[in-house]
Amino acid sequence: MRGDREVRIAISASEASLDGAVDPRFGRARFFLVADGRGERVDVVDNRGSDELPHGAGTAAVAAMIRRGVTTVLTGQVGPRAEEGLRAAGIQVRTGVSGVCRDVLVAYLGTGEG
Repeated sequence: MRGDREVRIAISASEASLDGAVDPRFGRARFFLVADGRGERVDVVDNRGSDELPHGAGTAAVAAMIRRGVTTVLTGQVGPRAEEGLRAAGIQVRTGVSGVCRDVLVAYLGTGEG
């Protein structure tokens, strides 16, 4: 736990499954997989509508993360405005993440940060 906030980890995902690959984009990721701090429960957030936005996909994704109580985002890259919004909301950002979502989640939880 971080203070009184439940740990919730969001992974940008190319598929609506932990068996899919990490989507390297934050704002235009097809999905977000939002896991609890133990990895026992994973909710799927459909973000495919971001492709229709001419701009502002990152800030819309930030709002979605805030609404879902996310405490950490794991992704390939984040634009500067989205990163600023995430950090202002107290959400940790880990970039440079790649591979299978399940492996990324297990590795993150294994660091003791989750």
